[in-house]
Amino acid sequence: MSAKTTTPTVTPWANKSEFFELKNWFFPGLSDPEAATASKQRAIARTKAYMIRGNVPHAVECTGMLVSAQIEDTPSANAISTRLAMSTAVIRFVNGMIDPHQNGSYVIPMQVIAREIGLPVFLVDLRHTCTHETLPSLRELRAGVDEAVTWLHTNYWSVRGAEANESATPAANSDEIKEIFRQWRRLYRDNRDLKALKDLSNPGSKPEMRFAFLAKQIVLYYSSDPATLFATMVHQKVMHTKNQINKALLLPMLKSLPSELLSDLFLYMFDEAERVDKHQTLSEELSLNANPVAEWLEVFVEQDMLSNGQKTMLTCSRSLGRTALNLLDIYLMHKNDPKIERIRQTMRDVVLSGEARLETAIETQDMVRLANEYKQRVMKENRKRTGGDFVSLGAEEVENDQQGPFKRVRVK
Repeated sequence: MSAKTTTPTVTPWANKSEFFELKNWFFPGLSDPEAATASKQRAIARTKAYMIRGNVPHAVECTGMLVSAQIEDTPSANAISTRLAMSTAVIRFVNGMIDPHQNGSYVIPMQVIAREIGLPVFLVDLRHTCTHETLPSLRELRAGVDEAVTWLHTNYWSVRGAEANESATPAANSDEIKEIFRQWRRLYRDNRDLKALKDLSNPGSKPEMRFAFLAKQIVLYYSSDPATLFATMVHQKVMHTKNQINKALLLPMLKSLPSELLSDLFLYMFDEAERVDKHQTLSEELSLNANPVAEWLEVFVEQDMLSNGQKTMLTCSRSLGRTALNLLDIYLMHKNDPKIERIRQTMRDVVLSGEARLETAIETQDMVRLANEYKQRVMKENRKRTGGDFVSLGAEEVENDQQGPFKRVRVK
């Protein structure tokens, strides 16, 4: 039996990133009217270029015509020209949505088909008026154009965007994610004064608008496939190159991303750094620079990029690995946090007690219990040997101890 073959779909855009870019230009969601208009004009120009290539979906073409009519509707514009442009856009939109469903031997009323596909009947009536009667008023046409644009956004752009996300494979996503960061690298190279954007929905200059679009693309991939996004950033020479972190290049972009994305990325990098540490020879030198991923963790803490730092540190403190121990030290260098200080000391006591190896995951309450048992045992041994004198920890180390960077101590 022959294998089933599929016919590839020819589209004017080279990849899904271009489709999402066009969608975001048509529907920028910007509070600044001038910036929103500039974004829509770019979308119209791009649509015209796609029409030269051919195979442009009717919904995309109609979106361009309808949005163009909205932009041309200004106080200084000629009223008749505006009404003609809006009427033409409405007629082509309704005809393009209805005609593909006229497949039978008999003509089906437009209103019937409109109800079947969820198209407002008001737009069918408006199309009839524009075609066979006098031109409707500007008020009616504006309402019709706005309704048509809203319908296209809901029933075409949003649906196609969801399908593109669902059908995307991790390999394709990975290539597209890397392309986003390559575009950011070129943008930053030409505009090194770009700072982090606090509000992606309200960029100012053209470079900032491009900056905001790239950041939104990253957020889009985070919403659809965070595992692939993080794996690409950490393992495919995005966050670092030749064991050197791309700090200056990526900080403006990272600081513009949502806090929940940064927290999840931080925890992903923490797990990766812990995994690397388990395969490295543990030394007495506790340095986060053992690998670039661990170095990025230090940057996140130093730059105060975690919206809920204590909660994140508590999550990391469940591990007794070298990265967790050092990470809490760095956090305490920048934050006065008694709770984390107690947990950090407890972790050290547990390691000193020999109750747990450095790579073992352990709950915080178990740490406290083990640390208390360790301290009670030390005090009891001290009373036996010294008659009640306080024990000095760290005065003498056991030779050839293999418990990791924190060597055991012998009670004097």
